[in-house]
Amino acid sequence: MNMKIIVNTQTEIMTQKEKAMQIVMRFDREGETDNAKQRALICIDNDLELLSDLGNKLYTKLGTDSYMERCVIHDLRKELEKVKQEIEKL
Repeated sequence: MNMKIIVNTQTEIMTQKEKAMQIVMRFDREGETDNAKQRALICIDNDLELLSDLGNKLYTKLGTDSYMERCVIHDLRKELEKVKQEIEKL
């Protein structure tokens, strides 16, 4: 199985499943896992929307569609989508 990893700011290497669990746990209050999952999914959707907005703003600001920015945004979107899928499985 070829699973990508996510590196957080503390340079801790995590799988998408571990990242999904970490995000859900941040929202889990008193064992309300279903509500925590919904909150986490909302945040992931918001982050995906922000990445789209960033891509549009970069395009508008730079006047060109930079390959490097498209690659970075694409990779981030793919990682977030995989984390979202893992959250949905929890």
